[in-house]
Amino acid sequence: MLPQLNFFYDIYIFHKNYAGDDDEDEDEEMADPDEDEDEEELDEYVVWISFPVSDLMDSYYRYSDDEDTSYKIRRSATKLLSAVIGTRPDRLTRTYKDISSVLISRFGDREETVRLEIWATYVVLLNQTTLYGGLPDTKDDASPRGKRKRDTEETMDVEETPYTLLKAQVPVLSKALLNQLKSPKTSPTVLQAGFGLLHALLTVLPGSFSTQAPLIISTSKSVLSQAPSTSTSTLHLTCLSFLTLFFATHSPLSFSSNLPALTPVLLKSLGERHPRIASETFRVFSALLNALKPLKADDWTVALYDQALNRLRSHDTDADVRGYAEDCMADIWICATEVALSKDRKEWEYICRTTAKSESGVKVITKVAKEVQVGDDWVNMCVSWLMGLLTKSARMGKVEVFGALDVLLNRYFFASFSYRKRLLTSHSYISGIPPALPPSLIPQIKAYISTSDISLLSQALSTLALLLELSPSVTFPQVESGLLNDIYNIAHSPLVAGVALDSLFRFFSALVLADNQISTHVVPNLVISSEKAAKAENSPSNVAKCIGHIVGSQLSIAAGTIAEYAKHLKVLYSFFLSGVVC
Repeated sequence: MLPQLNFFYDIYIFHKNYAGDDDEDEDEEMADPDEDEDEEELDEYVVWISFPVSDLMDSYYRYSDDEDTSYKIRRSATKLLSAVIGTRPDRLTRTYKDISSVLISRFGDREETVRLEIWATYVVLLNQTTLYGGLPDTKDDASPRGKRKRDTEETMDVEETPYTLLKAQVPVLSKALLNQLKSPKTSPTVLQAGFGLLHALLTVLPGSFSTQAPLIISTSKSVLSQAPSTSTSTLHLTCLSFLTLFFATHSPLSFSSNLPALTPVLLKSLGERHPRIASETFRVFSALLNALKPLKADDWTVALYDQALNRLRSHDTDADVRGYAEDCMADIWICATEVALSKDRKEWEYICRTTAKSESGVKVITKVAKEVQVGDDWVNMCVSWLMGLLTKSARMGKVEVFGALDVLLNRYFFASFSYRKRLLTSHSYISGIPPALPPSLIPQIKAYISTSDISLLSQALSTLALLLELSPSVTFPQVESGLLNDIYNIAHSPLVAGVALDSLFRFFSALVLADNQISTHVVPNLVISSEKAAKAENSPSNVAKCIGHIVGSQLSIAAGTIAEYAKHLKVLYSFFLSGVVC
């Protein structure tokens, strides 16, 4: 197949009848005046054939003077080239060297269907680069355009990969493509294909359009300024998806000066009734906020907050739109904190809902709590809402709820060190864990101290350990009276392993540090619980590891524990020696 592929590559490169009006004169100059006109027309078609079919040329590849159908040949050949690119990733380097520049030069083909096929072929090339760009190119003896073997060996001294070759061609590619999109007469189909190609290129080479930002933003503005219809809604979605990736992968210096022209159009798109358009627009603003943070209050950030709040307030807002609005509101709190703090925080009443899906709200709380100091009242409200979610029967989202609780509580943990004053603005509870929190939270955690769901058991033990670390005097009596016996039975279970076992170790370490006297009771109770358990439900190694962590955290009991359990080792050793003698 390699000789045929090489022949096809060569004839695709040298085909001439593709250019628009600007290149027609050049094509005429390149023609040989001594050739017969009819032979020219035949040759123009013959060079597109990649297999020897000379017997059929005369009958199938002539056309009349009054109709030019060569675009069909160009389109079919491009489809064949797309198939070759999609099935031969081992030839990516050669494709970029010999074919990529030719495809780019034909981005402006005068026939729209051919142009779209060329763009789609380049998308295939980019997708192959994403998957196989790091693979070495296959060496074959058939070198392109009749190059000598010595020349091929010389070029191999310089390491060339598909990524480096593509990066060198990006300026020409972006200019050629954007010139096709900037015209106001460009059809929606062409615009959609163009933005799809831009998106594919950014996926392969993030940040590659820094010099083209003004033209990209002006083209996007002209697309989004038109009201979406049934036929253009997909174009709007493709454009918005591209802008999300563009803002996420480029430096603010490359596009910040052009934003005043685009943000009013994006704010208008937030009010569209089409739910996917509104959702994608919120994603664009989230990417923009994260690219420009920190932001001060200005016209578009305040308007964005109001638009997001309106979506959250409305009861008939689409579920996906609500989720993206909540995520955008979290980005406002993180990236434009000044705007959020200047408001009345009504958004949290709508985010912490009790009658709808709560997964997105949990994620928003976790996201904001990690980055922003909001205040004790906000933390109390969020913890109360999360505790309510723990009482629901459905398991879905419980792991995320425990994670959010840990984030809200754990922020205070870092402020309890010697550098507390320096970190005072970064934790959640400024005044410490409320005394009423452990007594109300621990009974709800008790339902998850079971081996029926190991992942939730791990999260529950981690939360208990955190409460013991942050508020030992209040948490310890609640744990001792209500949970300790259940945890003894959990400790010897062979089902507890991995992360859950690590959480159990952390719990016992925090427990004995919270009360210096409890360690002398915990160790024998663990052993007794293990001895009473059925053999199939007992893992002595887990119990031994727990005792080891307890002793490591409370060294004052080390001597007594060693003396107590070393005698079992002596009995076993004596039994072993007697067996050897016998």
